Amino acid sequence: MSENQPGTVSIPAPKKSRKKLWIIIGFVVLLFIIIGVASSSSSPNSSTTAATVNSGTTGTTNAPGSTPTTASKPHLGATEIVKDQNGHAYTVQAISVTDPATASDQFNAANAGDRLVAVNLVLTNKSSAVIQDDADVTTTVVGSDNQTYQASFDTVNGCTNFNSGQFTLTAGASSSGCVVFDIPTAVKVTSVVFQPTTFGSNVVATWLVP
Repeated sequence: MSENQPGTVSIPAPKKSRKKLWIIIGFVVLLFIIIGVASSSSSPNSSTTAATVNSGTTGTTNAPGSTPTTASKPHLGATEIVKDQNGHAYTVQAISVTDPATASDQFNAANAGDRLVAVNLVLTNKSSAVIQDDADVTTTVVGSDNQTYQASFDTVNGCTNFNSGQFTLTAGASSSGCVVFDIPTAVKVTSVVFQPTTFGSNVVATWLVP
């Protein structure tokens, strides 16, 4: 007669169940490793991104109101756009500089030790309004001595002084004339400057000579 009672015998877990459990654990660990590697490879490189964003965005635009460098200033013959006190646009072309220029008569001769220099300008109205100003006031020249010279109001042969310096441009009209300067013989004209007589105007056209 058997002495074993029901429920008193321990039955070991099947080997197949333990093997299956270790396979599941290994699969989970492998899955976490794969996810970690994928996340690391997809993260952006911060230094490369910064270089891409910053590339070409600085050093290419001049600051508003900055003074143009010598290299950026046009030479004689170039056409520049300016505006009158009402914001109406017109163009100014410095055609040439006659140096020395011949006075129209003895009363317009240069002072002793000086010579006459004439700047030939062409003005064209690009707006639908009437534009008026005085070329003898708006035009100056800069000498090799770094001094700015104002118009002398003299007249020379071969070129009129507008209407005693004043000009009136109707819509689309053009006018040409010369502004004359009395310059010391030892000084060379290095640039021509045109600035409309507008209060607080910061629109300045400059041409290098020659």
